[in-house]
Amino acid sequence: MAELARTAGYSPDHFSRVFLKVTGLRPQDFVIQARVGRARQLLAESDLTVGMIAEALGFQDIFYFSRQFRRQTGQAPTAFRRGLRRS
Repeated sequence: MAELARTAGYSPDHFSRVFLKVTGLRPQDFVIQARVGRARQLLAESDLTVGMIAEALGFQDIFYFSRQFRRQTGQAPTAFRRGLRRS
């Protein structure tokens, strides 16, 4: 976030406030939402493991990734993939 703020010419705190006002999301939440969206795509279109997907998307911890994925989608990454394969 600090790099984004610097690029925009703001302090990190001011950048966060402006970002929230414009998008309705905190920058961190926006990034997580984008990563989970990409994870959904990778789960649907690849045979990469959940761990590989988490790592590829910049999550240091697979358990944190799974929690964030569940918060955004209502299901675990493996359940999401299983549901796609049944269809």
